[in-house]
Parts: sequence; C-alpha cells; structure tokens
Amino acid sequence: MTARNTVDFFSRTAPEKAEAQALRSATPVSTAVAAATDYPGVTIVVPCFNEEPMLPYLQGKLRSMREALSDKYDVHLILADDGSTDNTWQVMQDLFGYEANCSLVRQEQNLGVAGTILNGIRRSKTEIVCSIESDCTYEHRGLTKPLPMLPQEVEFVKW
Repeated sequence: MTARNTVDFFSRTAPEKAEAQALRSATPVSTAVAAATDYPGVTIVVPCFNEEPMLPYLQGKLRSMREALSDKYDVHLILADDGSTDNTWQVMQDLFGYEANCSLVRQEQNLGVAGTILNGIRRSKTEIVCSIESDCTYEHRGLTKPLPMLPQEVEFVKW
C-alpha cells in the first residue's frame, strides 16, 4: 500500500528565504510521485477552510483540471487545511491522501487565504505555482488559458 501524502505544516511567521528553502529540502512535498515527465512542473495550491462538504466535488474538478493540463504540464497539488473546525482534514486525507503528486498540509490555526497560499508556495517544488479556490466558485479548468501565456520572466499573474 502506498503511504499517505500527509505533511503537518504549522503556521510560521514570515520565515526568511533561506529558512523556507531549508524547509522545502527537509520534507518531500509528496510521498507518492507519478512518473517524471519532460513537461514543465506546475503546483496548484488549494487553501481549504471548513470545506468538508465541498471536498468530494473539488476532487472531481481537480481531476478534470489535471487531465486538461496533463498534455503540457506535470501537475502537482498542495491542499492546505487552514485550521478548519470541521472534518476537512480527515476528508482531505481520505480523498487525496494517496494521490500521486499531491501533498496535504495542515495548519493549527487559521491564517486566512493569503497566509495559506503563501505556505503552499513555500512548499512547492515547481517553477510555476498557481492557487485556486476550494469552493469551486471559479471554473478550475480556466487555468488552461493563462498558463501558456506565461513568458519566462513573469513571476506573478492574477487571472
């Protein structure tokens, strides 16, 4: 049986770049990794707060988004529980715990969307990092449009 992709990542207060790099090096983002590809890597960070009932729907949306991107990108997921008070963490483990190129992050306290995305960015191992909403208010397949438009020198795009 494959090990779960669980990483407990507790809140930190603005770590220095070197500290963040050391953290990335110390703990692998995923214990179940798909076969390597020649495609550019893309990490998608998904902050989750009290999303227990939405997670099965999110799983389907992420699966279809990964399929849409898989012909051009090596897609990695980081799902981060932002201090939820419901069963979000348990459901995340049940639904995503064994997926290849997927890491689960748990924060003890709620840091808000921006803090959770920042923690996900610090955990990423790819050059391209995106974030999407966990409540599926936006069409997740929409990432297929802006990603090819990224020139080499762009570091941030708000879509």
